[in-house]
Order: sequence, then C-alpha cells, then structure tokens
Amino acid sequence: MPRGKLNEVYVKRTAVNWLAKDYQNTLGTNVIVSGFEAWVIKKNILGSGRADGLIAAQLPNGTIYTISIEAKSDRTWKDVNVQHLYEKMLVHAAIFAVVMTFVLLILGITKTQEMLLEIIFPVVGITIAGFCLINFSPLGMRYRETEVVKQAERYPANEKWIALSSDVYNKLGRVNQSSHFEKICLRKGIGLIKVNSGTKSVVVISPKSIPTPKNLDSFLMCYSRAQAVRDTIALTLRNPSIISVPLLLDEPERSNLELSANEIAESMLNAEVTEMPNTVEIVS
Repeated sequence: MPRGKLNEVYVKRTAVNWLAKDYQNTLGTNVIVSGFEAWVIKKNILGSGRADGLIAAQLPNGTIYTISIEAKSDRTWKDVNVQHLYEKMLVHAAIFAVVMTFVLLILGITKTQEMLLEIIFPVVGITIAGFCLINFSPLGMRYRETEVVKQAERYPANEKWIALSSDVYNKLGRVNQSSHFEKICLRKGIGLIKVNSGTKSVVVISPKSIPTPKNLDSFLMCYSRAQAVRDTIALTLRNPSIISVPLLLDEPERSNLELSANEIAESMLNAEVTEMPNTVEIVS
C-alpha cells in the first residue's frame, strides 16, 4: 500500500470509488456511473472548469443525481492552504469607519473644529477597532478562503466533495488550519473526505444537497460528456449483468513525460499498490 505522501491520481481514484460504493448503498439507485476528469460545458451559466471525479446515480424515480469531486494531494498544497483576506478586511473596516465618522459629525457628537481630531482620529480609531472586531469574531470566517473550495463550488452538482490525502489533512492540523478549513467547507455546503492508504476513506463533513434547477433535467447535463454517461446508464439498465467501471470522461491522465521528477518519484513509491478492483456499481 502507499507509504508517506499519497499522489493525486491515487486520491482521486480512491475517493471516486469509495463514494460510488457509499452512494450505491444510501441512495437506493438503479445504477451508478462514475468517472474521472469531467469538463463543464464552456460558457455554462451554472459553473466551469474540470472536476476530478463525477458520479451520476439514477434514482428510482428516473432522475439523475449528480456528485462532483475535487481531489488534492501535497503537490497542490497551495490550493488547500487557507488564506486570510486581511486587505479586504481592512478595506471594509475603513469604509465602516468613514460612515460612522460622518454619522457622528452629522449628529454633532464631535464638537471640535480641528479636522485632525474631528475626522482623522475617529476614522483611524474606528478602522483599527473594526479590523480587530472582524478578525477575532465569527465574522472573520467570511474573510478566509481556500482555492480548492472555490474550485469545488464551480462544478454543477447536487452534492460537491473535496477529497484530501491523509498527509495533507494532517498538515492542515499541524499549521492550525484544520478548523478554519472545515468551517469554510461547512459554510459553503461542501463535503470533505479524507483518503488514507489502502482503500480506506473517512467522511469528515457531509455535503448539503442542492436541488436541481426546475429548468434543468439534471446537473449532469452541464458536463461535456453527459451523453456518454447517459448511454452507459441506459446500457447497464438494459443489461443488468454488465459491470459499470469508472470512465475516463475527458482528458487522460498525464504521462510520465509530463511529470516532474518529484512526481515520478512519488508515483514509483506508490507503485507498490496492488491494482484496485473495479467498483461494481449496479444494484440488481
């Protein structure tokens, strides 16, 4: 099994397979089709970009429930790292300070005619106080963000997931960011799954379910290979004996020629993993 840092391909495959099995058990579906590298149709008003994983489950009522996955490993730590938007926080505090100062002037609370004391000092003082209030209160969570959450938000789906390798998840804890990261996921309604070595995964946060827009058949229709997924669903419904395996929906994974030296070494380290069995997605 993999040791040390887990590469992103492994995290993606493990998360997609694990979640497909889990949804098979919880949704009561007729058939589930899962795949990797799913591009959103260009100029789609509901989203953009390429999801690392996509799961389409046909429910008993015939509708398709769509799940997107964004996977991250240590190689893409910069996308996971929580950023504090101090500049935005300071600007908002300054705007509030200016408004409050003019309110005080209009109400005549400040009597002095000295501009320095009447305007500048109150603005500076209220700005500093407002900045501290925002930073050290629950409001501060709205001024923290992480790129991976923004990526996951862009994929149209009924449920959206972020899959982190266990080493990246533990790194969040070491740099005191795990609670911030989890609160951002909770606020945005995005699920979080931790992928360990082997095929074991742990759900840290469950996602909020997003209803399909009334003018849309399913979120699946937002993806470029929606028809290929629908064809696979139809085929497995007609032939229940067929085993549905994860599909490569769009771009293939990069070859070794496109990998950096560190990524090649990482892949060689993880090459001890025995080939993961294909996930059986059909419910008889």
